[in-house]
Amino acid sequence: MLRHTIRDAFRLIRPTQRTKGGLILSLLMIQSLLDFLGLLSFLPLFGLIINPDLQDRIGNYGNVFPALSQQTLLIALTLAVLLFVLIKNWLGLLIAKTKAKFIYNVAKDLSARAIEAYTRRNYNSFSKTDFSREVNIIANYPFVFATNIITPIATLISETLVATLILIGLIILDFRIPILLLLLAAPLFLLYRSRKKKLAAVRDTLKEQYPLLLKNSLQLIEGLMEIKSSAKEHYFIDKQSGPSAKLSEAYVRDHVTQTGTTRITEIVATFIICGLILYTTLATTHYQDTIFMLSIYASASFRIIPSINRILLSILQFRTHDHVIAILGEATKADDTIKSSPAESVPLFNRQIRLQNISARYAGGPWILRNANITLNKGDRIALTGKSGEGKSTLLLVLLGLLETEEGEFFIDDVAVGASSLRDLIAYVPQNPYILDASLIENIALGIPEQQIDRLKITKIIHELRLNDLVALLPEGMDQGIGERGVKLSGGQQQRLAIARALYCDKEILLFDESMNQIHESLEKEILDLVSGLSLKGKTVLMITHKTHNASFFDTVYTLDKGSFTKVNDTVTFSDR
Repeated sequence: MLRHTIRDAFRLIRPTQRTKGGLILSLLMIQSLLDFLGLLSFLPLFGLIINPDLQDRIGNYGNVFPALSQQTLLIALTLAVLLFVLIKNWLGLLIAKTKAKFIYNVAKDLSARAIEAYTRRNYNSFSKTDFSREVNIIANYPFVFATNIITPIATLISETLVATLILIGLIILDFRIPILLLLLAAPLFLLYRSRKKKLAAVRDTLKEQYPLLLKNSLQLIEGLMEIKSSAKEHYFIDKQSGPSAKLSEAYVRDHVTQTGTTRITEIVATFIICGLILYTTLATTHYQDTIFMLSIYASASFRIIPSINRILLSILQFRTHDHVIAILGEATKADDTIKSSPAESVPLFNRQIRLQNISARYAGGPWILRNANITLNKGDRIALTGKSGEGKSTLLLVLLGLLETEEGEFFIDDVAVGASSLRDLIAYVPQNPYILDASLIENIALGIPEQQIDRLKITKIIHELRLNDLVALLPEGMDQGIGERGVKLSGGQQQRLAIARALYCDKEILLFDESMNQIHESLEKEILDLVSGLSLKGKTVLMITHKTHNASFFDTVYTLDKGSFTKVNDTVTFSDR
């Protein structure tokens, strides 16, 4: 039901915003009252024009209009009506601006809540993410909600109030006119009922095909090089054309439905006016009464017919897009987020970090880590190796706070801490780093406003990582854009950028996830020498690796087998594995 859907939409708005919404509703009511008074302001003019005898009554009432000629009185009333309408519409613009600011602040807040919920998701949820759907929820649906849900609701309330006030006034003036206007509304209501199925079909098409269109577009854009190299362009173009054609048809049906409603309203109104003229003519009603009645009906129709149109179009608009309410409600509920723990005092990391009896798994599946124990001594270079699927990546996710453990404890210098305390100590160097479509310096200082970036620090890191040659090739140096996902960089350059990003964070622990895979041997040695220097400075290095030829580089080596860690004291044994 419409009432239940509006209630669900109301629940998406924060309580503080609902209070502001009440103020907006009050302003809309004032605007509706002003619109009603604007309509009433024309009645004295019509009365004086049609029945000049009214001048004597107005002129003698309380001596307000003493001895004014009919022409002077008409001019005065006309100017008064004009001034009132100008003031009313000026206030209407202010109210409309206030309403729009409120509506799109709600959209901005919903988008922010969707982003926050997404960033707090745990790995179990993140691994199932449909990225195009999430982009739609964050960047599109909040504004669809504002434009096609809140705005129609506001219009529905204000226009219904206007129509009600006009009908009440007309009942007092002449009961026949409201009956005629109700006759106008009846066929429009029947029209809406007859088009509910078409609206449902349009809504379902928008709900299904728009995310699919976005998903196909992202696949084509992100995979263009491989698509072109394998000459598969036509497959993806054809794949895109299906949802696009269905959306086009849906928008055509929606446009015709909305336009048709306006046209039918005009036809019905014309029939009623013609019927009214025939009725007064056949009934030999006095000419002045006929003109007055037509004037009142025309004045009422001038405002109430657009109101009926807006009411019906608001309902159509609301019904076409009401699917976003449930989607946003689910997205902002965020039941699958990482549970936030209260802020704790993190002890200094001076000696060692211990993970004791850690057990973790994915979404109720088999245990990946089971009663696992590992110690990270400060300043050590630690290697973690093992077969694929044994749990190396799971440990990484635990350390980064992306996967919650079900059992076990974390200790910093023998003080028990939460997982978030560990995460705050770690800088992560992934195998395939994410690179923004931004400058080199913004990519290294990821997440820091440009005006706050320490350029001297980045210059030093670039020199240490042998990225000077890359900077020299860029026309704008460090400030040069490096393309979406780093398309202007080689694999080795991308990897060094990821290391530079980790070094800029200046964390206690550097966590490398197969980060040497794309680097040639000479550069790998240079980076390992740099890492060795960092270790001497007190940095702790944990490297997940399959490369065994650098075993002697590490102080400690762990192998992971069946969910448990085994410390390998003899690095030769490690290198022979």
